[in-house]
Amino acid sequence: MFAEVVASVTGLAIAGRSARIEDFARFRVRGAVYPGIRPSVGDGVQGVLYPEVSARSLRLLDLFEGDLYRREALQVMARDGSIVTAHAWIVRPSQIRRLSDRPWDPELFRRRHLSRYLDRIGRFPARAATRRHLWSPGV
Repeated sequence: MFAEVVASVTGLAIAGRSARIEDFARFRVRGAVYPGIRPSVGDGVQGVLYPEVSARSLRLLDLFEGDLYRREALQVMARDGSIVTAHAWIVRPSQIRRLSDRPWDPELFRRRHLSRYLDRIGRFPARAATRRHLWSPGV
C-alpha cells in the first residue's frame, strides 16, 4: 500500500521501509487497478513495512480492504535483513478467482492510477493508539 493511501485511510503520515515476504505472489485484481497477494511457494513480493501502526488504524484498514482480503500476521524481511512480524492483507482463498494472471506493477499504478485512486477513496480520520507493524505489497 502506498504511503499516500495509508495516510488517506488512517489519517496518519507513516514513513515505510522496503521489505519482502517470501512464498507469496502479487497479481492485479480483475476489473480493478489494485493488487492482491496470495500464497505461491518459491515466489516473493517486495513491499513496504510501516512501523507502529495503531490498532485503530488496523481496524480502518480492515474496513478499507473489505471482504476480498483477510488480515494475517506474516514474517517480513526488511532491507537490513531483520525479520519482523507484520500485518498484511491476503486475498481470501474463496476469492482467489478474482485475481487475474497478470502481475501487478506498482510503478505503473503510481504513474497511471494513484492520483485518481486517492480522489476516489477520500480521507478517513484516525488517531494513533496501540502500535503494530504493517506490511504492504505496494511501494
